[in-house]
Amino acid sequence: MTEPVPFTFAGAVAGARGVLPAALSSAAFGMAFGALAGQVGLSFAETALMSAIVFAGSAQYPAILAWTFPPAILPLALTTFAINARHLLFGAAIRPWLAPLSKGRAYLSLYFLSDSNWLAAMRAWNSGATDRAIVLGGGIAMCIGWTGGSIAGHLFGSAFGDITRFGIDVAVPAFFVALLVGAWRGRADILPLIAGGAAAVLAERLLPSGWQVLVGSLAGSLAGMLRRAD
Repeated sequence: MTEPVPFTFAGAVAGARGVLPAALSSAAFGMAFGALAGQVGLSFAETALMSAIVFAGSAQYPAILAWTFPPAILPLALTTFAINARHLLFGAAIRPWLAPLSKGRAYLSLYFLSDSNWLAAMRAWNSGATDRAIVLGGGIAMCIGWTGGSIAGHLFGSAFGDITRFGIDVAVPAFFVALLVGAWRGRADILPLIAGGAAAVLAERLLPSGWQVLVGSLAGSLAGMLRRAD
């Protein structure tokens, strides 16, 4: 009889701690989003529900900038898909780790999946961690930060001004760089990083906004597959 897969409160707390810097930065960006949502006419409830249910800051910004009354559903859906399509790769990559969980626990964890807790969980997995609640705990922390920031931004947006003048916009890239450095496994990682970065830059110049994320992810993944095939 196989042992149950660890999925504990302690693991969830560890996951939340692992993404705390990104969650705080997400809250700051959520404030800017909440203020912007109020300016285009979304109510307090609509702003809070959009952040909690959609939970996709990188997609919510362009969506809210293109918002009309009534909203143009197809362009908004295509924009959101283009930016969030990277989650197809996130889900495929983390599936082997979450597969032993019950469907309820696995799908709940995936609902809260974001860039930050996915990368933190992958790093924990590669380092030998076994508690799968790391994914859920990190995702809940990110969701609380983003949604809480959105609510505060809607309520008090006019008082914040441009938060990027404080350098907050540097926090998320810095967090990812720190995680990537920790996950570095040697020279074999160079090719996927270069391929993904170059493809993303090229797509940003040639394609509509958002597609660079998907193109860069696919290029990096393909380079990684080719490297393993050698």
